[in-house]
Amino acid sequence: METKKTISKKSASQALENSNQPRAPFEEVKVLHFSFSGVKTKEDAAYIQYKLLLIPEVLQAHIDFNSKKGTIVRLPYANFSTKLRELGIEPKYKLVEWVPYSEMVKRNSSCLKK
Repeated sequence: METKKTISKKSASQALENSNQPRAPFEEVKVLHFSFSGVKTKEDAAYIQYKLLLIPEVLQAHIDFNSKKGTIVRLPYANFSTKLRELGIEPKYKLVEWVPYSEMVKRNSSCLKK
């Protein structure tokens, strides 16, 4: 009989802990739209995009060599401009917006619909 009580107490405390945790892993993400210079070839742009995607705080990255524009969706990250410069990009920010994570999910899923 005591085991049932301890089990119910454990499951009740676990349910309480789970209710306090956020439903999404992040509340807001930062979307950076920028133009850039300093990239000489398409292969360099592809490599920079790859390196950006390896950063844990970066959720999405797109570097378009032809238009010299980029978009990055990321979590807050200190000195991100410094990180871009280390990769060889000189960014000129056009638009910086904070977007709720749920809105980013909607934006991404809308492009999958036919």
